[in-house]
Amino acid sequence: MVAYTPKLEEYPTMSDMNKLSAMAMAKNRKEGIIMYKGMRFGAFVFIIASVLLGSSVAPAQGKGKGHSEKPPGWEMGEKKGWTSDVPPGIEKKGGWMPPGLSKDEQAEWKDGRPPGWSRGEKEGWEGADMPPGLAKRSGQLPPGLAKSTPPGWKKWNNAKKKQWEKELGEAREKVRGRAKKLKDFSEEDLNSALLSIEAAVRKGVPIRHALGLVEKAMEKGIKGRGIETATRAIAYGVGREINFNELGKSVHKKLDEGLRDDDLSIEIYKEVARRHQEGLEAKEAIQQEKEKGKKK
Repeated sequence: MVAYTPKLEEYPTMSDMNKLSAMAMAKNRKEGIIMYKGMRFGAFVFIIASVLLGSSVAPAQGKGKGHSEKPPGWEMGEKKGWTSDVPPGIEKKGGWMPPGLSKDEQAEWKDGRPPGWSRGEKEGWEGADMPPGLAKRSGQLPPGLAKSTPPGWKKWNNAKKKQWEKELGEAREKVRGRAKKLKDFSEEDLNSALLSIEAAVRKGVPIRHALGLVEKAMEKGIKGRGIETATRAIAYGVGREINFNELGKSVHKKLDEGLRDDDLSIEIYKEVARRHQEGLEAKEAIQQEKEKGKKK
């Protein structure tokens, strides 16, 4: 067999090789562009899906069972990252509001204004169905208020109860006597002052501190709703382990500085909240020290 030898003209020329190389490069470039566009589209779809999924999950987490505006540990006095004096959301409802209020009490704060005893609230009146304003006109206290007693009343002996009732009666007479010496202090203002001291004392405020606040407020020209909101603010300290001697001095100082009405009442609430928080933190520090001692 004779081997075949190609002719010279059958070999590809340099021009032919350049054309083939260019065609191959063009094909590869086209395929690369298609692949790149595909990858970009895939990434775009992934991002959109992630955004939609995240927006649908977030509201669901906020509406779960047991969801609360208060941060974890708030009731135990732990703020855990919250720099405000109240849980998130409360400040958005018309201004500052004291922490630890019930829903009914929060509803009484209209546009950031503290409530007085005569705004129709029943908290502390043991279900009285007569508003305090009506009780003032009739000269009698609402049935619920007349029956309410300070915390721990059931554990008091008869002698202590009689002494408390005697001191409360004397406090009312002192308010009446002071009112007679003041100009422009109407009968309605007197009834408001009497109702205020009665309500605060029956809530648990020590009689001499409630009387001291009412007399000082009257001296400064505060009357009516101004006295009611101030005495209710000091009653906020009951059950929060507040030293009423120190709180009373602070309140009298605020009165001397010229604070009155809503401004005075809000400052009293803030003072009580601050002192209560400091007490909780001090207790927690003591507890931590005890635990450290046990570990040693």
